[in-house]
Amino acid sequence: QESASAGSSGYTFAAASTAAVVAAASSARSSASSRGAKVVRNFFGGGSTSSYASFDPATELGVQDPIGFWDPLGFSADKDEATFKRRRAVEIKHGRISMYATMGYIVPEYFKFPGYLSPSLGLKFEDVPNGLAALSKVPVLGGAQIIAFAGLIETTGFFQ
Repeated sequence: QESASAGSSGYTFAAASTAAVVAAASSARSSASSRGAKVVRNFFGGGSTSSYASFDPATELGVQDPIGFWDPLGFSADKDEATFKRRRAVEIKHGRISMYATMGYIVPEYFKFPGYLSPSLGLKFEDVPNGLAALSKVPVLGGAQIIAFAGLIETTGFFQ
């Protein structure tokens, strides 16, 4: 008789504890709904708003006070991130080319290579004048080599 009452009391305890857990959960749910707190989780993009922040060029690296983001011609008005990053890379590349051109303009004032620029024409490096006057002395095929090399770098992204 004791074993039967012990077994029934175990079932009674399990039923009571289950009922207490259900009651606690339902009261917690009703108190959460009475507070108006609703948690929506859209794990796979099912929501009406995008989980990604829209691109804003004014928050990119390099925007500094007091000027802030400066785009007087409105190239970034479409707020396309890929176009913005491409234009930024092109701007950096053109800045580097300008620095090379400045070095190419200054260095011949202080240093000239020994030897011949064009042995077939008998043109020595020291015979080439400085500045823009040098363009008149460079042979046509030498200018073509320079333009071909610049085009190769520009089209293949050689230095990227």
